[in-house]
Amino acid sequence: MLERLRDIQFGYLPYQPGAKSPGDRRRFPAVAQKLGLNWEIYRPGKAYDVIYVTSNSDLTVFHRWPQDGTKLIYEMVDSYLAVPTWEPLGLVRGIGKWIFRKHKHLEPSYRKTVAAVCRRADLVICSTPEQREQMTGLSPNVHSILDMHEELGGLPSVGPAPGKKRFDIFWEGLGLTATHFSIVAPVLRELNEEFPLRLHFLTDLKYRPINAPIPLLETKRMLDKTLPGLEFYLAEWNPVSVRAIANQADLGIIPLRLNEPLFRAKPENKLLLMWRLGLPVVTSATPAYVRTMQSYGGPDWSCRTTQEWAQNLHQALADGEARSRAAQKGAAYAEAEYGVEALLGRWICALETLLV
Repeated sequence: MLERLRDIQFGYLPYQPGAKSPGDRRRFPAVAQKLGLNWEIYRPGKAYDVIYVTSNSDLTVFHRWPQDGTKLIYEMVDSYLAVPTWEPLGLVRGIGKWIFRKHKHLEPSYRKTVAAVCRRADLVICSTPEQREQMTGLSPNVHSILDMHEELGGLPSVGPAPGKKRFDIFWEGLGLTATHFSIVAPVLRELNEEFPLRLHFLTDLKYRPINAPIPLLETKRMLDKTLPGLEFYLAEWNPVSVRAIANQADLGIIPLRLNEPLFRAKPENKLLLMWRLGLPVVTSATPAYVRTMQSYGGPDWSCRTTQEWAQNLHQALADGEARSRAAQKGAAYAEAEYGVEALLGRWICALETLLV
């Protein structure tokens, strides 16, 4: 089967030009390289056996793609189907993509556009079982596969120094999602009186509040407003700095606003990434994070309320043994369930459905 997959010509539409974004580095291009697949960045007008469509593609064109023998793969990492049709940002998203010429056809409901691509696609790749469930009735061939984090290496070799007077808190991700620290900032300020904290952000130094060609905002300025009275450090994301800072950190945290459907439906990628770095983690109680926390064998530090954030963070900071157990169990779970070989097996299983 793998030899037959290597005979297929794939045209890939990247998240960013040059396929350099995390979504590109951790998903199909990385898989294609490891499996020896024949792929290139999609060139309009060229014939391909399979076109691989990501969320930054012009979905209004590809859900109209004729049944001409070309197979279509659609990759849906973010849960746009979880966003209600009437939700204002969903409407802005669809209209905005047309205004800024990312979409050829005006389709105000981005949710309906995503649903149409799912119906047209021969294979849909998503991130979580929850997303797969949302596609019931849209596609009979949906596979949930998480990111590869091989670029970050394995477990840390140093770890936090004993007898530290401060606790180092680690977070990595897109600048936009750092705004979610507003939900946990009051708890962190209160805990800072008992456990002096230093927060480390590995992210973009500038970010856009929406995915549109508008001026960038400074991440540091946003964090200054979000985290008054707290000591924090900002470093630009790259694999070396992520690993170096995680090696010295005591704890990772992942706050997300649970009242926003798109963020509530986030996959567990960030949690698994932090576990692979050897960190214990306290996180918001999204469905994916709760499911994963209940499976890995360590303390369940998922938080729904401000009170749960306070309780779980206090335990994580006060109990070194619990932190150590959470880190060990998390690292073992991430490698066993989502290591490179396990993920490649899922990709092969998904791609082979195109040969039927």
